This record gives sequence, C-alpha cells and structure tokens, in this order.
Amino acid sequence: MNDIRGLLGGHRSHVGPASFGGLSGSLYSLGDGTEIQVNPGTAHTYQIDGSDVGPTTLVNIAAALRIVPRS
Repeated sequence: MNDIRGLLGGHRSHVGPASFGGLSGSLYSLGDGTEIQVNPGTAHTYQIDGSDVGPTTLVNIAAALRIVPRS
C-alpha cells in the first residue's frame, strides 16, 4: 500500500506532530485544508482531513477521537 494522499488536494507541507485517537501522527497543511495521518502506507493507516476548519480545531477533534477495535 502506498502513502495515502490528502483528500483535499493542493500543496502539502508537514507542520508537526499531532495525536489521532491516542495514536501519534503527523499534521500537514494542505493548499485548501489540514490533514492528520497515522502510520501511512501500512495496514493500520488512519487519516482525518478538514476544510473550512483551522489546524487547531482539527487537532483537537482528532485527539478526542477513540479508536474502537473490531470485535
């Protein structure tokens, strides 16, 4: 599996670390939004994209999420 690309498109630049449901990830600034990725290119990849929402808001939303394992 290749690294997933931002769903929002545009230029992508790494901003810094960010949490996603308790997992460590990376925050990216996109031309028209913000994205957080965890474990890109693996079987357990998580991604959240946001448009019309600032990076701080997206980071807070992603950090509050909980990963629920399959039963």
